Amino acid sequence: MSSSPPASATSTGKSNIEMEGMSNSLPASGTSTGKRLEGKVAIITGGASGMGAYTAKLFVCHGAKVIVADVQDDLGASLCNDIASENISYVHCDVSSETDVRNLVDIAISKYGKLDIMYSNAGIGGQFNVASIIDAKR
Repeated sequence: MSSSPPASATSTGKSNIEMEGMSNSLPASGTSTGKRLEGKVAIITGGASGMGAYTAKLFVCHGAKVIVADVQDDLGASLCNDIASENISYVHCDVSSETDVRNLVDIAISKYGKLDIMYSNAGIGGQFNVASIIDAKR
């Protein structure tokens, strides 16, 4: 059985955020649930859609400064616009590229002076023809 965060009304009267055909209630900023992530800086890879997007919204509601990292540029930018907070931004990042990941971390530290949370949510779909990740070539 899963539970969703408590619903609460925002100043506009809206209490639910629609995401991928599902209604997910998130607490409004500053509600009695507290800001458990106040002052924290988070990177969320694979953050432009699905669980990553929901996590980004939740982290912002709890006071975190969030950098959404993904290869889905349009969805990432749209998510940041929908949340409409100065505490969220988007950076293009292909997690299979060491250079992209290094750049992502450098941006977080340059912008906020630190990195507290690295939520590694990005994934790759499809078939893999290796017995182990150790056997995969770079």
